[in-house]
Amino acid sequence: MTTNNGTFAWATIEPAPGLRAHRFSHRAMNTMFETIVCGQEAEYAEQAAWATFDELDQIETELSRFIEGSDIWQINSLHAGESVTVGIAAIECLQLARRICDETSGAFDVTACGTKRGMDLVLIDENEFTVTVEADGVTVDLGGIGKGYAVDRMAAMLGEWEIHCAIVHSGQSSVCAIGSPGDREGWVIALGGPTAPGASREKLVLRDRALSGSAQTTDDRHIIDPRDGKPVAAAVAAWAIAPSAALADALSTAFVVMSDEEVRQYCADHADCDYRRQEA
Repeated sequence: MTTNNGTFAWATIEPAPGLRAHRFSHRAMNTMFETIVCGQEAEYAEQAAWATFDELDQIETELSRFIEGSDIWQINSLHAGESVTVGIAAIECLQLARRICDETSGAFDVTACGTKRGMDLVLIDENEFTVTVEADGVTVDLGGIGKGYAVDRMAAMLGEWEIHCAIVHSGQSSVCAIGSPGDREGWVIALGGPTAPGASREKLVLRDRALSGSAQTTDDRHIIDPRDGKPVAAAVAAWAIAPSAALADALSTAFVVMSDEEVRQYCADHADCDYRRQEA
């Protein structure tokens, strides 16, 4: 299960006129991450930004299933009944993934790409930091949550640097808005990528919140509905607004899979979450 960085699932950050902002970018997890820092001297902002990128690189080495020796690579190498000790990033992502799987009745499942599917096949011991699989063929893919988790960790790093006005995003698909630029109520985020001249897009104002977008296009049906193992048939884009980027990342993927009624009910049951959804 992966998120789509296609144009119509982007969240475009609008500039704050007259506000001095320092922008830094770094490629990781097959996309371009960016840290935008406001209200700081350039040198200090750059040092803080590269601290976030160091954090990002470390997280990728732990969470990518394609990097030999990573925590997820080791989990995917296990046979039934075997266990492996992993780091806090893998534990936290798997714990959140299990929670969202339960809350969405299986619409989000990080084991969906394996021959054996189901979060019940992945046993997490947060005290011993171990993961055990209950069957051969279990494959964990954190593509639908890992970028958001990295964005959250990067935002936390900025907090350690006492930076309280910033944006962190992963290729504009997951965005964490920290504080508020200038005298605005928050950061202005436009849903979707570049549009034709004169075209309008919905805009959201975010402050200390996160937004993530996922999409399924008619020619790139790569999001699998874990409930039946089939690609999502509809061409749809969904955005989730949540307290954390990891949560928004997971929910936006689930919201592509779920029906409108299911998404509305989820947000009604979780007052700290909201969504936007549209056909492509």
